[in-house]
Amino acid sequence: MKNFLIDVKTLFLRGTFAFPLLLILAFGNVGYLDYFLCFFAVCVIAFCLRKVPLDRECVLLIAFAVSYTLIFLANGYYHTIPHSFGFFFSFFTFYIYGRFIVKRVPSERALLNLLLLVTLLICLPYYIETFKDIKESGLINVSRAITLEDEEVDDDNRINATIVGIMVSYGLAGLGTFFSFKNKTKSLYCWSFIAISLLSLLVNIHIVNRAGIVVFISCLLLSVFYQLRAKNTGMLVWGVIFILLCLVLVPNVGDLGDDIVSVYQDRALDDESSMGNRGDIWKKNIPHLFADFFGWREKTGFAHNLWLDFARECGIIPFVLFLLFSILTIKTAYRLFLIRNSPLICFILGIDTAILLYCMVEPVFQANRCYFYVSCFVWGIQSQLIKMKVVPSPVK
Repeated sequence: MKNFLIDVKTLFLRGTFAFPLLLILAFGNVGYLDYFLCFFAVCVIAFCLRKVPLDRECVLLIAFAVSYTLIFLANGYYHTIPHSFGFFFSFFTFYIYGRFIVKRVPSERALLNLLLLVTLLICLPYYIETFKDIKESGLINVSRAITLEDEEVDDDNRINATIVGIMVSYGLAGLGTFFSFKNKTKSLYCWSFIAISLLSLLVNIHIVNRAGIVVFISCLLLSVFYQLRAKNTGMLVWGVIFILLCLVLVPNVGDLGDDIVSVYQDRALDDESSMGNRGDIWKKNIPHLFADFFGWREKTGFAHNLWLDFARECGIIPFVLFLLFSILTIKTAYRLFLIRNSPLICFILGIDTAILLYCMVEPVFQANRCYFYVSCFVWGIQSQLIKMKVVPSPVK
């Protein structure tokens, strides 16, 4: 805990002035959000941009932000002035800020603490609401939505499974990160990564969210491959034991295990096709890419794919620009994968996996803007780690 506080103090002293604002934004539900975003953008442009020159990814994000915002306004989708400015600047200012953080604080422990803290702040409100909902409705919530605070149950104050699953997805990367620490059993700090991972898994089980289970397994498998590449056989043992325990215990814990298995079986039977009918939804939207050059929001519902949903609102230009940015981001993540064993890199790769998988099947940006902006921040961190060419010393 002492080291954690020292690292937070370091983030302040090294000139990361926007750190408190980033934590506020992590909640995603603060009042006057767009005013905060505008203030954040001004600070980043004034103090960070001269420290971190524009790179290809940032240029693509700026081009994407310009095209997306202008077409969005031209299509008649209402925005206030602060909303428009916050909307426009946030895509690339969070990315720049992520690069700035790495350059100013080249300490792996401090960066890992920052990502852990942001993850907790994003996930914590949903952990709390889930525990309240479990108390009221039991472990499995077949309605697949949780009620906000202590309000009466109606459609206006319930959060659906899509949003809840997205918001706790960062935490799913925690278990694999735990295995990358060398002194696992000697620090409560290491065990905090298991805690957030299992809590996020519990939330997904509660709302019967299959995407969350897939993300959890994918993050764990990615971490196994990452550790095996580093010839860390201890990780393989830990990973295999955990997977075997899940396979053995879940179906054999009595009525509770039967309820979990049966409710997921029922969801599979209810869907007409795989992935919740996503394939058919994509087929309906893809032809519009060339037929409706500036978007087709009024013609179809959500495309349940981040890139297609950008195109659905503003057409093929933002679609292409963000697709190019995504390709560069995946390339950067792969280069990180080739670097030595590191808890920070393992956590970033897990977060990348969670973001990518959810972006494939959900309208992430439309579900929660702040989640997407913080994702840009994470992409900025990983980009600067590669540009520095020398990764900070490992966390023990």
